[in-house]
Amino acid sequence: MKDEQGTKAISLLIGLAKYGKQNCSIVIVEGILYSEIYRELFEVLKSEYKNIYAYYYDIPFKETIARHQTKTNCNEFGENEMKRWWRERDYIGIIPERSITDELSLEEVVEIIFSDVMSK
Repeated sequence: MKDEQGTKAISLLIGLAKYGKQNCSIVIVEGILYSEIYRELFEVLKSEYKNIYAYYYDIPFKETIARHQTKTNCNEFGENEMKRWWRERDYIGIIPERSITDELSLEEVVEIIFSDVMSK
């Protein structure tokens, strides 16, 4: 599905999140979700969940390219495509978000998220 206004992915993600709420103690919605396109999803999540945590990878584009080169699918798309997709500081705005910078290790990021989720 294309990331564009009215994408069917929104209703799919809303359905999955509601299913998760009914059947799981913790629900994770993960992805590159443009704030403008997925606003409806964020509004539903905000109204459905008491405790919601959002994390934004605030990493420079150059670092994003370097990390992409380490992935097994790095040849499927490259820097030019990523430039078209890139949205600098695309914060959600209607729910609190925590920025994750390139200064944090993977272990530190996992600890932050785990600590947040388990504290409630």
